[in-house]
Amino acid sequence: FPSHDKIGSHILPVNYYMSEQEAIAITKDRDLFKEGKLYGAFISYPQPMILIDGRFECNPNHPVMTLLHESIEAINEVYGLELTEQDIRCLELALYGLLKDNKAFFNALKKAIDS
Repeated sequence: FPSHDKIGSHILPVNYYMSEQEAIAITKDRDLFKEGKLYGAFISYPQPMILIDGRFECNPNHPVMTLLHESIEAINEVYGLELTEQDIRCLELALYGLLKDNKAFFNALKKAIDS
């Protein structure tokens, strides 16, 4: 899995955790799980980062889908888009489906990016 995301001029470390204690240690935020379980999080302050729960082996697509979701969260914040959580969930599922279900498009996109 990627170790960072670049959003605009920001390079965001991507941290994968295997326990709530590890996530709290990474973020130094004791209130991280105050509202319950997290699949991932975009942390904007004090150090911008993306946090992903890496324990979802039952669905191997889950960490990458969560990374896509949190990347959209970061884009939303960096560019001031004011998307709702529902907007972000829709974009996550739509973009993931677009890339997964259209291999020719994905390969053309990858070729363009790699050139």
